[in-house]
Amino acid sequence: MANVYDTLVGFKLTKNDEGLLVADSEAPTGALAETIEVSEDKLTYTFRLHEATFHSGNPVTSADVRWSFERAWKLQEGGWFDLKTIGLSDPSTQITTPDDRTAVMKMTRTTPFTLQMLANPTIAIYDSTLMKENATGDDPWAQDYLADHDAGSGPYKLESFERGVSLTLSRFDQYWGEKPEADKVVMQVVPSASDQVALLKNGDIDIAAELPSASLKELTSADGVTIHASKSNQQVNLMMNNAAGPTADVNVRRAISYAVPYGAIAANVYGGYADGPSGPIPTGMPGFDENAALYKEDIEAAKRALAESDHAGAFSIPLTYDNSVTGYEEIAIAVQQALGKIGITVETKPVTTAQMNEAFFSGKTELFIFSALSWVNNPSYHLDLYWATGSYGNKISYTNTQVDSVKEKAFQQPVGSEPFKAEVAEIQKLMLQDAPAAWLAQVNWTLGTTDRIASYEVRTDQIIRFGTMDLAG
Repeated sequence: MANVYDTLVGFKLTKNDEGLLVADSEAPTGALAETIEVSEDKLTYTFRLHEATFHSGNPVTSADVRWSFERAWKLQEGGWFDLKTIGLSDPSTQITTPDDRTAVMKMTRTTPFTLQMLANPTIAIYDSTLMKENATGDDPWAQDYLADHDAGSGPYKLESFERGVSLTLSRFDQYWGEKPEADKVVMQVVPSASDQVALLKNGDIDIAAELPSASLKELTSADGVTIHASKSNQQVNLMMNNAAGPTADVNVRRAISYAVPYGAIAANVYGGYADGPSGPIPTGMPGFDENAALYKEDIEAAKRALAESDHAGAFSIPLTYDNSVTGYEEIAIAVQQALGKIGITVETKPVTTAQMNEAFFSGKTELFIFSALSWVNNPSYHLDLYWATGSYGNKISYTNTQVDSVKEKAFQQPVGSEPFKAEVAEIQKLMLQDAPAAWLAQVNWTLGTTDRIASYEVRTDQIIRFGTMDLAG
């Protein structure tokens, strides 16, 4: 989406020591919005749009902005959770359009990351005229049409799409912003890591993503190939059901948290392209407490915690994981072996992505591996998404009213202020005592590229943006 569609907001880009373009999450700026005005009470946002056109040739208007946000809410997709978080739950009444190029949004709450949220690619602006033309009575928001068509205004337009095989984008020469360097981008589905490595070495592809550690290691010595590893807030967690089964007992959760081999997972599964252990707030995120008492592998402490639980005898528990995700099988085996040392028998249950989604949203899965990536690099957002009582990503029935209360206080504090840091530190302390999950590792965003790629944009959402990519020569 980030290559075909535009958002109202983007980020200031600066080059790091490696020459990569880093999006500064603390410096939001206009994207499709040429100017942004924020009221003194931080509840009213006025966006003046660039003179831009969609790929269809239709002009981009403020009516498209309102319609796109209404669509997200009606379908409960496309960033609706983000809109809810920033206090925009009724776009039809909260967004006004004084003229074709001005959209005014009146929020019902203030947050320290409203503009950052509006940079999320899921909150994209659609060509409402084109979408309405292709809507039906059964499909009023043109979901079927959008499944294989493009309704965006971004730097690239959809040229062809073969599901499960490839997707081809071509440069949109009427783009309102800076024109991309590459006139065409072909994205191929290559399931085999060894095939990706061979294609990259031969120069048949220029970028390979989501490679296992063994492939990354092999490519570090390959001529004409560079491995880029960028720090990320992505956490791989061992999630534990807090309301049912043995893990409803906090001492069982603490025992599991002590037993996990964090260092081995970071080194062996991720080849050193990860840090571990992690905690409730990712390292590098504002408010992370360097003095937080993170869990570390300690089998004796694990045994003591288990002895204090209501499940002191040996018991078994299933561990569910998505077998399509690189590294999860190795993590499951490492956890199985570690918990065996304290008398817990783990039955590993590899499942498909669809089955994992069903298990996740059921809220009944006892133990499972889960990746948490916050597109907004802010602890209040991170907590609101994954850990607050009843939140969208909290499917383990974790609840702590004190955490919820302190989170709301932190929500209103300037990021980086002393009250903000104190409140976020208190949250980390409380959650580590609760041990709702074992935060296994914080994984780098790694890409293998040929020397034809001079630079690319690094953003917290880990989406490759071809529009800002620099080519060598």
